[in-house]
Amino acid sequence: MRPAPAATALLILILSCSSVEEPAEEFTLAGRIAFAIDTGAYSIMHVRPDGTDRQAIEVTRRPAQWVRISPDGRHVAFTAPGRDGARDVYVVNADGSALRNVTRNSADDGFPAWSPDGQTIAFASNRALNGDTDVYTIPVKGGTATNVTRMPGDDAFPEWSRDGRYLLVSSDRAEPGNLDIYRVAIATGEAVRLTDHPGDDYAAQYSPDGSRILFALVGQLSIMDADGSNVTLIGAPDGVPGNFARWSADGSRIVHAPGFDIETVDVTGFLRTNLGRGRYPDWGPAD
Repeated sequence: MRPAPAATALLILILSCSSVEEPAEEFTLAGRIAFAIDTGAYSIMHVRPDGTDRQAIEVTRRPAQWVRISPDGRHVAFTAPGRDGARDVYVVNADGSALRNVTRNSADDGFPAWSPDGQTIAFASNRALNGDTDVYTIPVKGGTATNVTRMPGDDAFPEWSRDGRYLLVSSDRAEPGNLDIYRVAIATGEAVRLTDHPGDDYAAQYSPDGSRILFALVGQLSIMDADGSNVTLIGAPDGVPGNFARWSADGSRIVHAPGFDIETVDVTGFLRTNLGRGRYPDWGPAD
């Protein structure tokens, strides 16, 4: 007996649906390290932590700086000159598509940092009328920027706490020309000073569990407790010269730029791997 027309149509529909290919998985930078590089062709590249599989993100020929991977690994924020020559914060998909200008301002904007939920970017800008550099937040999709620091002096290098309530900021508000690290409440702007050293303390980042802070102490990689105590020089007694360091997702290693190359190092400072030429590295989420 032949199946009824309705049953035949249903069978055809089921068979056709079963042959449809699953959509391609969205490319992410999970488990990878992204960084800026001046090759004359591409300004952002990414690589595995062992230095293999070096690939380019084909965005623009603009010189990118301060590369930051989103919490889900699907996007990259960076700073580059806009059409008017001033630096703006851009966001691009990890595969190089959908480039967009987030800040779009005639002032210089830089040092982007993703909020833990990936919806907001903190950045530093000299757009204030008094000429100071302050730290602002702005929705990733664009909109109005909100001044978080609002204090005399220059504030830069923002980085979010794991709960999204605070920013680590490097500021010279206590001593002009000398940067120290502060914890700033985003809701109120209230600041707590965490370091007080001769020379600059800057580019701080909370560890994945939020218990420690990685930062540069006068160009030397250092770690302290979240309240600013127990400052430890990585690789003591000689130390590890470096800038713009970032934790791996599990907190066991660090990527940084000790010059015009980037390298990874363990928290003792002795197991080091050179990844080749690059600047302003960032480590993606766990894969």
